[in-house]
Amino acid sequence: TFTGLVPASSPDNDWRAEDHVLSRKVPFKSPQISGAAGGPIVRDRVHYFGNYEYNRTPLSSIARTPYPQFNIELSGKETIKLYGGRLDYQFSPNARVMFKGDGAKRFTPFGTLGANHLANAAITDEDTWRTLGTMTNVLSNRALNEIKVGYSYMHWLQEPLSRWSNHPQAAAGITAGNPIIRFRGFQIAGSALHPRIWEQKVTTIRDDFTFSYDAGGRHDLKLGGEYLHSQSLSTNCNNCMGIYTARGGPAPTEAQMRAWFPDPLNVDTWNLAPINPLVQRYEIALGTFYRPDTLPKYGAWIQDDWQISNRLTLNLGLRYDLIWNAFAQHRSFMQWMAADRPQDANNLQPRLGFAFSLNDRTVLRGGSGLYYADIPAAALNWAQLPQKVAFIGVEADGRSDFAVSPFNGPRPTYDQALERFCYVRNVPGCLYRDLGELPPYPEVAGVPLMWQSSVGFQRQFGGNSALTADYVYFHGADENILLANIN
Repeated sequence: TFTGLVPASSPDNDWRAEDHVLSRKVPFKSPQISGAAGGPIVRDRVHYFGNYEYNRTPLSSIARTPYPQFNIELSGKETIKLYGGRLDYQFSPNARVMFKGDGAKRFTPFGTLGANHLANAAITDEDTWRTLGTMTNVLSNRALNEIKVGYSYMHWLQEPLSRWSNHPQAAAGITAGNPIIRFRGFQIAGSALHPRIWEQKVTTIRDDFTFSYDAGGRHDLKLGGEYLHSQSLSTNCNNCMGIYTARGGPAPTEAQMRAWFPDPLNVDTWNLAPINPLVQRYEIALGTFYRPDTLPKYGAWIQDDWQISNRLTLNLGLRYDLIWNAFAQHRSFMQWMAADRPQDANNLQPRLGFAFSLNDRTVLRGGSGLYYADIPAAALNWAQLPQKVAFIGVEADGRSDFAVSPFNGPRPTYDQALERFCYVRNVPGCLYRDLGELPPYPEVAGVPLMWQSSVGFQRQFGGNSALTADYVYFHGADENILLANIN
């Protein structure tokens, strides 16, 4: 299916027309392959289904900077692969098993080039997949039980296009990246978090039991519980490439940029000595950027849909959720947070709903309930970061080689930096410690919640029209997932 075709009378109706930006004809080929198959293996007992899709899209991006030597064009291909499968097995009229899985892979060779340096464009590699198994048992004409077991996996990588054999983290195997240099009006930039890997593995088990009975009307009772074991891994290389603030003079000229950075993506060819008069400050993070953590989550619920009469139905429910160490209560970083802080464990969520028919044309509906949100693993990772990484900064001291050797010698190790911070020994040459995000302190740390309430009516007019009106109310609280800056 083609979309966005121009009419035949348009001057741009030629598929081989010139690109409006490049002023030349650009070859375009975007193959897409997809297929699906399904059917019985054993009729009325075992069935299967599978699907696969592949898409390859050509990409191009042109840098638009004040310096012509950086204004190159990148070309490549983005690939996307989608796949899935399902198997159903009917053991008996009362027992069935289902297993399914799906996944996706996406690779983007570079990001969008803009008005800054080429290092701003990064490779992105994503891989996700998940599986789920379900066993359903009809216990009687009133009872049903369903057990679900699942696993999901996500891996996400981003790294700069630039390469640097002498990267500060080269000993850890990191050679992608470049120092970030902030000139006046121009940056040799990219993300200060690159390269970075985010990985998450979640195992879940859940049981749902449904039972119907009569007592003052019909009841559909639902009981359930679930457990999620969430493992996360972050290797964001926060500020590990080093950051120069070089705004102590006018922006470099084109000739200077060409001489200082002859190969924009090969840092080994860069000459930082001439930028020394412009440099005002240098910052870098030292330590270990590998941060695994685990976040267990528990849930339980009960709900009764009670049809008191043909005119009135009540929905009565209660749910409980617990996220253990949601705000990294097991982590410490003195003097800001101590370990074994109180858990947010009182997350009961009552819920009530009703539907009442005034007559065969008018119904009143309403309800109110408390809902707690999930907590992202970012709180765990940011809490763990200061225990493994020291963010340090030094001001330019007038030395002629400051840009090449900010510490007037080898970079300190993480352990050495801990002893050189100014709050430990306030002496000339001491280091400033920079800190970023942390979990909120206990007085304001709570799982976000939302009260939701509504009441309204629906009225039918004639055979083809109806009027609906509702009043809806929301009230949220405890939305402090992170403290943006604790300095």
